[in-house]
Amino acid sequence: MRKSATFIMILLCSMLTTAAWAQDTHWTVSPYDYQYDMTVYFDLTADGEAVTDYSDYEVAAFVGDECRGVGTFQTTSGNTYGYMRVRSNQASGETVTFKVYVKSISMEVDVKDYSISFASESVQGVPSNPVVLNFEPYTPGDANGDG
Repeated sequence: MRKSATFIMILLCSMLTTAAWAQDTHWTVSPYDYQYDMTVYFDLTADGEAVTDYSDYEVAAFVGDECRGVGTFQTTSGNTYGYMRVRSNQASGETVTFKVYVKSISMEVDVKDYSISFASESVQGVPSNPVVLNFEPYTPGDANGDG
């Protein structure tokens, strides 16, 4: 009985520690709510300039106002790229758009001039040649975003 109690305490402590170290995200999506998915490998640029510090950004995919995927940044062989699984309940045809969340100013920014048509089990981009998602960063004093 004592061994069982010790095991349960260790398990509980490890779960609490994992939860404490979990990274908060601005957007969430439950993969269990959707039947189909596709993969997107992406690179992020701000006003045409390559982003080199990804720690201030989060990228998500949307169909309308519904979040369908949240990206992560990964580095392989010195190459950093974004990776995202986009979800849907339709095998194809939905228009997917993207947004960037700028953590330092708590602002969502639309990715300009890029959308994809959802297609189950397809892949957009590859780690060595990702699609480019460009957004216009926030400019202090530009209340309506017109530059």
